[in-house]
Amino acid sequence: MIAAEETLHPILLILILILAVGAGLWVGNNLGHASRKAARSSRRRDQSSPAATIGKSAQDLITGGVVKLWKWRRERSRERD
Repeated sequence: MIAAEETLHPILLILILILAVGAGLWVGNNLGHASRKAARSSRRRDQSSPAATIGKSAQDLITGGVVKLWKWRRERSRERD
């Protein structure tokens, strides 16, 4: 019985992982279609959509964090020398 449980757990984890990835792709695809459709119907070309604004904010945040981390690590390596 223990061998069956040891084999069952990784199989269940793999299935859950596959389902989670599939669900994420499905939700992302539908969200992309919905945001493009909303941008076409209710916004003018000079205004950006909420999805684009959120994406730009996230990109700026991540880029700023990476640059800060890089500078911090560079300063630490210079202090050691």
